[in-house]
Amino acid sequence: MANDIALKSITLGEKTKADAVGLVITDVPQITTGSINAASKKVTNIAEGNRNTDAVNFSQLKEIKEQVAVSIFVKQDTAMKHITIGKDINGDKSILRIKVINYG
Repeated sequence: MANDIALKSITLGEKTKADAVGLVITDVPQITTGSINAASKKVTNIAEGNRNTDAVNFSQLKEIKEQVAVSIFVKQDTAMKHITIGKDINGDKSILRIKVINYG
């Protein structure tokens, strides 16, 4: 048998086809030269991205969300009509207060 086989396409069963464009399995994720279609399925076991063009995984997003949640705040004091926007990093506060005036 030859070590190399050249084919234009291969079909396996009724739902699987591989050709120069890519691998297509009907009703499940597909990989082609133009795209990856996850067919509404989870993409799992993704390594952490570290370059500008890398995707991020859920763990990385969750970490950033938690960092933002503890360092940035928005509060409204309805009695004083102030909205306070700020951040607290290691006890150093940077605060902007806005007075809400209703001209209506």
